[in-house]
Amino acid sequence: MGRLSAGHPGDVRRFRAERRPECTLINLAKELGGGTLKSVPYQPSTFVIMYNKDLFEAAGITAVPTTWDEFLAACEALKQQGVYALTIDDAYMAAFFGYMMDRVAGFETTKAVAGGDFTNEAVLKTAEAIQTLVDNGYIDPRAAGNVYPQGQSNIADESVAMYLNGTWLPNEIRNQTKEGFRWGSFALPNIAEGGDGAESNNYGAQCFAINKDTKYPNAAFALVQWLTSGEWDQKLADETMGVPMANDAAWPEALTDAKAVIDNTTQRLSWAVDMENDANVNAAIKTNLALMISGQLDAQGFADAFGKTQKGA
Repeated sequence: MGRLSAGHPGDVRRFRAERRPECTLINLAKELGGGTLKSVPYQPSTFVIMYNKDLFEAAGITAVPTTWDEFLAACEALKQQGVYALTIDDAYMAAFFGYMMDRVAGFETTKAVAGGDFTNEAVLKTAEAIQTLVDNGYIDPRAAGNVYPQGQSNIADESVAMYLNGTWLPNEIRNQTKEGFRWGSFALPNIAEGGDGAESNNYGAQCFAINKDTKYPNAAFALVQWLTSGEWDQKLADETMGVPMANDAAWPEALTDAKAVIDNTTQRLSWAVDMENDANVNAAIKTNLALMISGQLDAQGFADAFGKTQKGA
């Protein structure tokens, strides 16, 4: 099992053709498998703003933000209620930066930056957007030192209202949240002209693959089909507060809003918009974003430091 990525298990095209319909995730698995289907997705997910509906209501926020100005206004309303608007863990800092840059400069520019264009003006512009959040007290200052999953725990204890994270978050902290915790979701809004908007989001899935050397390919695929469709697809979604595979399956209440985000997504963003592909890039973001959140570095300082990143692997 694992998230959708290229690999070398057996080609399951001939089994899928007879037993599974074509769908977006099947096509994605085929694309990432080099043109052939080498894995069968299950338990899909998307990366969105996950938020506490009770805290939004207490702050007088009656609708989710659809513009950057509305997002900042929501952050201010939460701050006035004594609640931090946003948090991050070290594990998601590169993802946060990547998705923020996508909203500032678009998918292709963000990928180019991740791939080595470290002095691109989009770096400074993204850092400036983040500095706005920091300077106004919207990002929890504890996030500068958060080691995963501390930030998630601060969502659970309701000292923070929002987290740009995966739809797996409600399940991951279900044992920490109070009974009746009300989850909401929305897509990160567009930040600047040239950036993407709510139509562009990352989505993916866990996946099953069949060993190419197995003596029982048909039986193995029958098991995969049984686990990822019908009754067991729904049961897995119910038990894990996760997203089901079937289009006609019921989504958990905690993820109802996330379904609307998925339904309106027309462009898939790669994971972290490639900001985790290079270990040096990932490390540079973690180090300098933590310094920004702690107030030790401003946007220009972040851009200067990031521009000195040495392309690695």
